[in-house]
Amino acid sequence: MRSFMMFLRVAFLLGAIAVMISGGYWWVAQRRANATATAIKNLSAIAYAGQEPQSKKLATQLSSYKFKDEKIGEKEHKLFKEFTQAEEKKDPSTMKTVMRSMSKSYRDAGETELAVKIEKQSIDISKARKEHKDVAGSLQEIGDIYHKAANYDKSEEYDKLAVAEYQKIDAKKELHDVLTHLAKTYKQKGMVKEAKKTLKRAEKVVAGMHGKIQKQAKELGDTMTGGTKTALEIDGNSTSENSAPKQTFSAKKPAKSESKSPAKAADEGTEKTTAGDDETT
Repeated sequence: MRSFMMFLRVAFLLGAIAVMISGGYWWVAQRRANATATAIKNLSAIAYAGQEPQSKKLATQLSSYKFKDEKIGEKEHKLFKEFTQAEEKKDPSTMKTVMRSMSKSYRDAGETELAVKIEKQSIDISKARKEHKDVAGSLQEIGDIYHKAANYDKSEEYDKLAVAEYQKIDAKKELHDVLTHLAKTYKQKGMVKEAKKTLKRAEKVVAGMHGKIQKQAKELGDTMTGGTKTALEIDGNSTSENSAPKQTFSAKKPAKSESKSPAKAADEGTEKTTAGDDETT
């Protein structure tokens, strides 16, 4: 009987220890979960209580977005703080740089329309300062955002708007870049003829440019299309019918060798003979 009671006591004690251990694990897990939930809750929306107009507008646009990832939330809150500080310092260049980083983050998170709204606000800032190149750059970025979201109609629309802006300021490198991207969009839409026509147009834009500038434009175009071959072989064939793939940028032509007339050759021969005689003498 005594041994049985001892067994019960030991069993009760072991059970109590097991309960305490499992309870401890549960308590720790709950603390961690609460800490994570609190962090995400605190980062669930961006708010702004200051008076700067662009910061207010940006905060309003971002206020509806709920961060699902704590790290992303912390990054975006940090970027927003940089934006407000830049606006307070009247530094539009930094403001637009921060907005570009934010739009890319939201684009990568699948928030296409939110990314577009941020770029459109950047356009408003650039227009107010008459910075036409930055306006075109944001339009081009919106075209890229829609392209990555497979909304090729919208991508085409904003690429064309960017083309028009770059033409106004004669920005050849950037115009070549966006035309190449537009050709890629046409390819995705199955508009092969338009794609080929746009690529030829892009080629003409940089045809007469300085070699170094031309090379930079080519690199921009290759970045957008994945290389010259991809850019030119829109439908699996080269842009020229029944011919080898045509290079986007032609190499420099070798200098023409100067043909000598018989009389000139004879004169040169005489001069060499005379020089030889003088040395012998």
